[in-house]
Amino acid sequence: MAYYYEEQGDQEKALELAHSGLKKANGTLSGLVKYLFDHYEKKRETIMLEELKHFCETKKIELEMVYGRLYDYYKSSNDYEAAKNIVVLFGDNATIKQQKAF
Repeated sequence: MAYYYEEQGDQEKALELAHSGLKKANGTLSGLVKYLFDHYEKKRETIMLEELKHFCETKKIELEMVYGRLYDYYKSSNDYEAAKNIVVLFGDNATIKQQKAF
């Protein structure tokens, strides 16, 4: 639904809906997390991406997706220290280690 509002030009309503859904845990959280990540990544809002990561860590949801995308985000920003920290957080996951070697 958030994507619908964004396509209609109402980005504020889309963000409000996504944040509200996360707080209430309505609908599929994976879609809301993906929407918010897409939005904050496009806007280069690192603090909000980190807050989204923290939310996912607290709820133990979508960690693989969030860690993987944060790794890519930091690497594309040439912030290799932050990218390295994501790998440490992600632990022994072979996907990141194999696909995203330093």
